Amino acid sequence: MQLSQANAAVRDLYREAMKQAAQDLGLNTAGAVFIPGIRGNRGDGVPATWRFDPVAFTQAYAQAGLQADAPLQQRAFAALYGTNALQAWEQH
Repeated sequence: MQLSQANAAVRDLYREAMKQAAQDLGLNTAGAVFIPGIRGNRGDGVPATWRFDPVAFTQAYAQAGLQADAPLQQRAFAALYGTNALQAWEQH
């Protein structure tokens, strides 16, 4: 019972970190992907934008969790999921 509660807590913290990253897209945000704009001939181009890639976020989150100075919840996530980190994203 305690193990399943701990796993659920780690997944909840992961989901919260993913939600925060999706809201704060930018250059140094894990999972943020820059989509360059397209210049139009008459001002009808498409502006540059950022989009969120949950798979890229999950991979970066797990990789960062392998660092000794990572926050405890990220280290626990990396310990639980390791190279199968995409499982956590698929389960969310």
